[in-house]
Amino acid sequence: MKRLRVGNSSFWKAIFLAGIVMTVGCEQGPAPAGLSPLQPAHPATLAKGGNGIPANGRMNLNGKADKRIKRKDKSCTGTVSKRMGPSGGFLEHCDYRMDVPAGALAEVREMSITILATDGDFYDAKFQAVDFGADGWFLKPVKITIWYDRADLTGVNPGDLIIVWYNEETGEWEEVETIVDFHAQKVVAHVWHFTQYSLAAR
Repeated sequence: MKRLRVGNSSFWKAIFLAGIVMTVGCEQGPAPAGLSPLQPAHPATLAKGGNGIPANGRMNLNGKADKRIKRKDKSCTGTVSKRMGPSGGFLEHCDYRMDVPAGALAEVREMSITILATDGDFYDAKFQAVDFGADGWFLKPVKITIWYDRADLTGVNPGDLIIVWYNEETGEWEEVETIVDFHAQKVVAHVWHFTQYSLAAR
């Protein structure tokens, strides 16, 4: 039986290459290929506590008080929709907009923006919340925009504004990395999937 020489350069090259293969092979992308329809959350999950904000807004976000932003103007309601495919497109409704880049969709889908103007299982109408559709994952991140010029920012520094998304699995609202455009009075985030989104403050 031959003994393996630890000092052999070929041995260490093999170990190094194996490590690279394992690292690349185990790395997961932020979204699965194509669009995967999401199943609606079971009603029981909506009452689950934690470090986020459940749909009823009675808990907190990351250990802080619920700071979702309330509506100042409730005149804009309803749903708008538009069919988009692999070439992408945009859709805008009142204070909300989506920009779908080319290559984000694997097939033609009915994209929609629904302003949540009445109380429901997933949301409270007094907050500035919106439902972006269709459900599922994108191949590329999609930009969503929320204007805050018609939001109630009493006691809120615009620099503290963030976008939060509703996690149906935990029944909580979670923060999305957000960019604030003070000049245009809007906040922007890039997301890998659609769900209910709301304007909030840190």
